[in-house]
Amino acid sequence: VVAAGIEGILDAVADGKNGILAPTGDAPAFQAAIESFLSDKDYANKFGEKARRYTKENYQWPVIADRYIAVYKRLAG
Repeated sequence: VVAAGIEGILDAVADGKNGILAPTGDAPAFQAAIESFLSDKDYANKFGEKARRYTKENYQWPVIADRYIAVYKRLAG
């Protein structure tokens, strides 16, 4: 994923872990990030595997549900 680091995107994309965050409105930064994947297939594949692993470890429903439960328990005292 190549995205701008704005609002909800920051909740889903961790720069360098499961995507690349480019500054909003910085077309050359977006281009450079995209070209880094297109020009180096090995890098793209390794980054993709790392991103997939990070996303599964941090954003699967059981993980998210456990986080919600922990918050509710903390709030309930």
